[in-house]
Amino acid sequence: MLVHEALRIPPGSGLTAEVIGHHLKSHVLVYDVGPIAQKADVPSVVLSHIEVNPKTWPDPAQRGLDSRVTVGRDLMTIPLSRK
Repeated sequence: MLVHEALRIPPGSGLTAEVIGHHLKSHVLVYDVGPIAQKADVPSVVLSHIEVNPKTWPDPAQRGLDSRVTVGRDLMTIPLSRK
């Protein structure tokens, strides 16, 4: 399992170029999580650091990924199994 933070900067967000630059340097866009997880060959991905509307997050993270994507939430418990 890969637990990965994700960021999305919607068009017209009102953020300054400086703030956007900071976010892009210190976070991973949700569209890039799928390829990262695919390369890591993990059975599932849990997205963390999600802002609003969690239902819209799995699809962009799923791009380029064969594994399952779950949007994490505070105090969420995820059972793990041993291989």
